[in-house]
Amino acid sequence: MAENVLPTSIRTDGAANTVSTSSSAMSPHVFPTQIEPFKWAELGFVWQGQVELARFARVAAEVIPPHDQQAIALDCKLYVDDRKIARLDATMKATLPLTCQRCLHQLDFDLDAHIHLAMFTDEKYLDRLGREKDEIDYVILSEAQLAHGAETIDVLNLLEDEILLLLPLSPKHDDCELAVASVGDDLLCSNGQVVEEKRNPFDVLAGLKLK
Repeated sequence: MAENVLPTSIRTDGAANTVSTSSSAMSPHVFPTQIEPFKWAELGFVWQGQVELARFARVAAEVIPPHDQQAIALDCKLYVDDRKIARLDATMKATLPLTCQRCLHQLDFDLDAHIHLAMFTDEKYLDRLGREKDEIDYVILSEAQLAHGAETIDVLNLLEDEILLLLPLSPKHDDCELAVASVGDDLLCSNGQVVEEKRNPFDVLAGLKLK
């Protein structure tokens, strides 16, 4: 069940994995699924703890399983700055086991993300950034992101977008050997087994044209 509540006050008690709130409907140990970013920014929402990797489905798809014991350390803060702009600051740290695209063995990627976003519901509010418009990272929360017409969003989904931008497109060790080598017309794996080469479907089309 999605946790979608607006606490009347939010404060941290300084302990990891803990957030104090006047609403008992929100578990202090679980990052809420849906929040109202602008209202919670006014209240000063702060959360610190471990978020299960499974909650970042798109990131988990890139990481070697099992995922049930993997987590990302999250330190998240929503606030309103002196220009009345809702801001999201977050730090995310984890060691993510990826697959090296050269040797096909595990490659540990150290995620150390520091995110600072200004949030708006419409581009017309970008003028609030003034001369810093091209220097500050910002996001326009579209109707697709806002749930059912209400100003609630999945902040983890927003943070996941930032993680995906940091993941290497083709992770490789600095020094490793190819898992597959070419020997004559055959492909040879590092374990000595011959891999049957897949035929290019366009080669079949080319043969039909010659006939």
